[in-house]
Amino acid sequence: ESVEDRVDILTEDITINIYENVVVGLFVRHRQLFSFLIALRIQQSKEEVVEEVYNFFLYGLQINKSVHLNDDAKPEYLDSAIWQNMQFLANSQPIYDKLLNSFDSSGPKWQQYLSSDDPLSVRFPHQEEMTQFEILNLRKLTHQETLLFSVRDYILNTSGEQISAGVMLDLEKCYNQSNPYIPLLFILSPGADPKKLLVEYARHSVGSHRFMSLSLG
Repeated sequence: ESVEDRVDILTEDITINIYENVVVGLFVRHRQLFSFLIALRIQQSKEEVVEEVYNFFLYGLQINKSVHLNDDAKPEYLDSAIWQNMQFLANSQPIYDKLLNSFDSSGPKWQQYLSSDDPLSVRFPHQEEMTQFEILNLRKLTHQETLLFSVRDYILNTSGEQISAGVMLDLEKCYNQSNPYIPLLFILSPGADPKKLLVEYARHSVGSHRFMSLSLG
């Protein structure tokens, strides 16, 4: 077992441990964002996410005087916004320059991808040469409405199901990690009430006589 293999094993174990311990305290709508941040940080640590592409993903097109945007060469089937953004990206990453040139040479394939009702299932030219984040960035550019699904695919393809699947509340594990100085706090939301689960756990673990319920109402 090499040092690199050992580091990969430790990284995976620590990542899963952090995810499982943190995600139970998050609202469901925030869990995919947390998973995405974990996957992204791991890829950044491996230098697989180029800063210019990352900034574009966050902020979009930033006009720079050194970038010449040529609208005259735009194919008829292509949206003007996509064309301008691709020209901007082509100045920072060679792969996007290759994609830009393929709009003419592989027009039918691009049209199939751009007009698809399920673009995540359609491959576009040179996709196999791109990193997962470059693919995510392009999908955001061409199909903004599928961003949540594209992010989910990015998480699965870079970090696996371990940090994308939902984690059920393990009350016994949470209780064992608590102490008189680190209590368990439940933040309630409409339709969610852990009291029944808590009472049932108390009855089986420490006995109902050791469970006390106080109301602030």
